[in-house]
Amino acid sequence: MVLVWGWLTALDLFLIGTAGGAAIASGAAHILGKGEYDALAESGAYLAPILGLASILTVVLDLGRFTVAPANVLYAISHFPESMVSVGTILRMAFIAVAALNAILWLFRKETLINFVVRIICGAANMALGFTVTIYPGVMLAFAMGKPLWSSPVFPWVISVSGMLSGLVLSTFLIPVLGVFIPRLTPTLLEARRTVLIHKIPEKVSLYMSILIVIELTLASAYLGSISGIAGAATAFANPLVSMFFFGGFIFVGLILPLVIYILERLRLGIPLSVWIILLYISFLLVAVGAVAARYSLLVAGQIL
Repeated sequence: MVLVWGWLTALDLFLIGTAGGAAIASGAAHILGKGEYDALAESGAYLAPILGLASILTVVLDLGRFTVAPANVLYAISHFPESMVSVGTILRMAFIAVAALNAILWLFRKETLINFVVRIICGAANMALGFTVTIYPGVMLAFAMGKPLWSSPVFPWVISVSGMLSGLVLSTFLIPVLGVFIPRLTPTLLEARRTVLIHKIPEKVSLYMSILIVIELTLASAYLGSISGIAGAATAFANPLVSMFFFGGFIFVGLILPLVIYILERLRLGIPLSVWIILLYISFLLVAVGAVAARYSLLVAGQIL
C-alpha cells in the first residue's frame, strides 16, 4: 500500500485545525470570560498564528518543494483559482493574517476602551475564520477527493470538533509555559501562573474539554455508523495501522482517557488539588496526541478503500 497522504499531511491537518481551535478558544474566553480568562484568551491568540504558519511549512514540505520552489504552495491559486484547494489556501492565509493581527493587539494592548473593543472585533473575526479552517479540510476531503470513507456528512464534523478540542487544551497548556519563558511580554500569563488562576483556568477548561469529548465520541460513533454499509469499510478499519491509531490513539488515548481523568478529578478521591491539576495537564497532551492519531488513521483508511 502506497500512501499519497501520510504523516506530513496529518500533521498539517492537525496544525491548522488546532490553530483554528485556539482562535475559537481565545475569542470565546475574551468575549464571554468577563476578564477572568484573559490568560487563556492571550495564550490562544499567540498559539493560533504560530500553528497556522507552521501548517504552511508542512504543506510546502509535503509538496517536496521546500528547497526548490517554496512559493509553489501558491500555484493552485494562480492557475486554478476556483478549485477547492485554492479556496482552502485563501481561507488559510486570511486566517493567519487575522490571527497575527489579533496576537499583535494582545501583545501590545493597552487597557483602554478602544483597544478592548478592537480586540473584541478582531477576536470575533478570528473565531469565525478559526471555525472555517477547522472544518474546511474535512469538507475538502469529503467532497473533492471521491473517497468513500471520507464521503460521510459526519466526517468534516469529526475533524472540526477534534481541532476545537486540541486548540482549547493546548492554549491552556501554553499558559504556564509562556508565563515562565517570556514573562515580561506576557504579564497576564505570568500572573496566571503565580495565582489561583493556574488552578482555576485548567479546571474550567477541563469541563468544556469533557463536553467536547462527549460530542466527539458521539460524532465518531455516528461516522462509523454512516460508513458501515460501504463495502470494504470494515476491512479498512480492521487494518492494524488504522485500528491502532483510530481506536487506540484517537478514541482511547485522545478521548476516553482524558474523560476518565476529568471524572476522577471531579470526585477528588482525597488526592491534593495540585496533583489533579498535573493530571489535567497530562490529559490535555493526551487529547492533542489523539487529534494527530485521528487525522493519520482517517487519512490512511480513506486511501486503503
